[in-house]
Amino acid sequence: MIHEEYDDEIDFSWIYFVGHVLLGYTDKEIGRMTYWKFNKLYTCYKNHYDFTLSKTTYKELEDMADHDGEFLPD
Repeated sequence: MIHEEYDDEIDFSWIYFVGHVLLGYTDKEIGRMTYWKFNKLYTCYKNHYDFTLSKTTYKELEDMADHDGEFLPD
């Protein structure tokens, strides 16, 4: 059996880069932020970024959600 080694190290330079450049926080704010909070904010950023790239409106998104699981379209 082959044992996989996991990289337990946290790349703080990446965290500071994303926090400062993408999320707009200062180094001090990032340093005081918990990893959980940072991860939640970064996840929201990624979802927003994907949403803006798809050029979908909220109305279209709601319509798609309303029609999921229906057998017959309107």
